[in-house]
Amino acid sequence: MGMARPRIERYPSGEKRTSRRRAHRTLPRRAVKVIEGAVMTAEGKVAFNAFGTISMTCEEAYTLHSYAMGYVGDFTVTPKADGYVWEIPMG
Repeated sequence: MGMARPRIERYPSGEKRTSRRRAHRTLPRRAVKVIEGAVMTAEGKVAFNAFGTISMTCEEAYTLHSYAMGYVGDFTVTPKADGYVWEIPMG
């Protein structure tokens, strides 16, 4: 997995120190991109872990299929010049 990025979150009850790791890999023919992300506590325990794939649909739109902390979902992905964004419906 990629290099860890330290992070400090500040709450009224105090600070929480974590690190984030992300890995991206494009499979042959550039048809599917695999993404994995994790947040580790200062003690080295996994606080959050996610895995997903981005692929093109038959309609030439992009979709993200993700798994995270016991949940699974499909989300619309919009390519950008410097990466991509995905939409997560609220409610």
